[in-house]
Amino acid sequence: MDANAPGQDIFVTSDKRRINLSADWFNAKAWPMNIGSYQEFVLRVIVPQVSDKSAHQKEVYPKGFGWFLKKLVTPEVIYHMLRECGADLGGVKRMLDIGTGPAIIPRAFKLLGVCDEAYGVDIQDRSGDLPDPQFMQLLNFMQNNLLEDSHGSLTTELLKRGDSLTAWTTPYGLLINADLSKNFSLDDYRTCHFLDYELTGEPFDLIVTYTGMCYFDMDDYFEKIVNMLSPGGIHYVMDTNYYHVYGESLELPMDAPWLHARVTKEDLFRYYQEKRPKLFPYIEQGFFTKNTHYTVRDVIHCARQHGLKLLGYRRSYRESELETFQYSSGDNLKFAAKTVLEDCRVLNPQVELVDFLTQNWTAVFQKDGA
Repeated sequence: MDANAPGQDIFVTSDKRRINLSADWFNAKAWPMNIGSYQEFVLRVIVPQVSDKSAHQKEVYPKGFGWFLKKLVTPEVIYHMLRECGADLGGVKRMLDIGTGPAIIPRAFKLLGVCDEAYGVDIQDRSGDLPDPQFMQLLNFMQNNLLEDSHGSLTTELLKRGDSLTAWTTPYGLLINADLSKNFSLDDYRTCHFLDYELTGEPFDLIVTYTGMCYFDMDDYFEKIVNMLSPGGIHYVMDTNYYHVYGESLELPMDAPWLHARVTKEDLFRYYQEKRPKLFPYIEQGFFTKNTHYTVRDVIHCARQHGLKLLGYRRSYRESELETFQYSSGDNLKFAAKTVLEDCRVLNPQVELVDFLTQNWTAVFQKDGA
């Protein structure tokens, strides 16, 4: 992580700070999902997520049986977080899942009796990815075969997924005993931008966003949430962290650690124009987040400004990153604690060292008026 070695290229910010660049850091970037470059990442992952399906037909989401089986862990993660934060789920009549995809979360909540009515909204229509009969097959398989894992590594992978998301929940601890004779069908699937969602009927008692807040302006997002929640209603939100080393879900390849957090968005785009011009058109497409340089504390403050009180929040980390960052070399920690942190605090004085290692954050809010 020695980005301050002499003889390296320099990027000068608009406020005249000099940031040393290193091609070694750029080349060390690893890619998820067997992707080989940033260009491929943008075209395969980002563009389909932020555009309607009619404009970009290429599929990005897996549809295999095993993939959906693992996704059944997510509703239990959310349920346990809500309970840990003291949210009262006894009076939940209607729930909405934002960015619902194949609508696993709302149907699982309805099956578990968390809500009476389940609704979902997504910019793409993925309601056909996992129809009710296939969803029932997943549930039957999970209840009848999980403890006798003929697939070899399935149980191991599920436990790993549960640990990485929460570190305290047990995968399928609820769904394994669910009554599959109950109706779990979605009451409505709306295909639109969330901010354009028109509320019909009573407000929602529970609104869930499991990643996706980053697609919306934060003030607009919380204003919409508050307007759609009933008095005393609960909002669960989990999202990626902008201050993670590569911008987390932005997956930005850069010539300096945390460069995106150390400079303004305008300077970051100028850096790509000057230093990595072939990437710049893809950066313009792939930089989807509507909010930059915000910490978990900034999210909590914004929610409070709109009338939501915090019930609890949690950070999640990658264990391998913690080990590398804190224990592999004292120089890593020193560089981040001094050089990177000082740069970041020029733009946001609220930043702390812990923000650099936070991969995702989760918060549970309640609307005033209970």
